[in-house]
Amino acid sequence: MAEHNPELEGVQEESIPVSLSPTKRDLWMEAAVVLGVGVLPYWAHAILPFVWPEHQHALPSAYDSLLRLVTAFSAVAPASYFIWKNSDAWTDYGLSRPRWTDLLSGLGVFFAGKVVWILAEATLNRANAWGLLVEVRLLPIPQPFGPVEVGLALAWCVANGFSEEVVMRAYLLTRLERLLGSTTWALIVTTILFAGYHAYQGGAGVVFAVVFGLVYGGIFCWSRRIWPLVIAHAIADFEFMSPGRG
Repeated sequence: MAEHNPELEGVQEESIPVSLSPTKRDLWMEAAVVLGVGVLPYWAHAILPFVWPEHQHALPSAYDSLLRLVTAFSAVAPASYFIWKNSDAWTDYGLSRPRWTDLLSGLGVFFAGKVVWILAEATLNRANAWGLLVEVRLLPIPQPFGPVEVGLALAWCVANGFSEEVVMRAYLLTRLERLLGSTTWALIVTTILFAGYHAYQGGAGVVFAVVFGLVYGGIFCWSRRIWPLVIAHAIADFEFMSPGRG
C-alpha cells in the first residue's frame, strides 16, 4: 500500500504539454490566409482595369518596381511562416538548398516555356483566323532606364518569380495535395488561381497563364524543386518588361 504523504494533498499532477499535428481545419485556415495575402491582391490588380480602364497609366519605373517588391515579399511571408510554424521540412515544399545545377535547369524551363508560348500563340492566331477573337491586353509597364532603374527592375523580377512560385507551387500546390488528397486537383486549382490574376492581359493572357501554370506546376510535381522555376519565372518577367514586348 502506497504511503500517504500529507504534503502532496491538494497538489494536482502537472500536465505535460503534447505537441499536436495541425488539423485539416487549421490547414484550410492557413491556406485561406495565404490566398488572402498572396493571391487576392493580384486578382484585384487583374480585374480593376476592367472596372476603371481610365486608371491604367503606368507609374515611374523606380516607384513601380519598389511597389512590386513590397507586394512580392508581403505575399511570400505568410507561406514561409506557416511552413516554419508547423515544423514542416522545407524540402517538402521544394525549398531545399540551391544548387548550381538549378541555374541550368531554370534556363531549360525558360526555353521550354518559350516553345510552349510559340505553340500557344500559333494556336490562338489560328483561332483568331476562324473568327474566335482572343484579345491580348497589356497594362503599361514603365521601361527602366539607367543602372538604378534596371537594377530595381531586375530585383523585382527575381522577387516576383520567387514569390509567385513559393506561394503557388511550393506552398499552395503542396498544401492542397494534402487537403484534397489529389495531386491532379491541386495542380488544376493552383493553375486556375495563377491564371486568374493574369486576366488583365485579356483572353490570350489567361490562356498563356493556364498553359504555363500547368507546365510549371507539372515540373514542380515531378522535380519537387522550386529554384529552377524561380529562375525561369524571373527571366520571363524581365523579358516581358523589355522594349518590344507583346
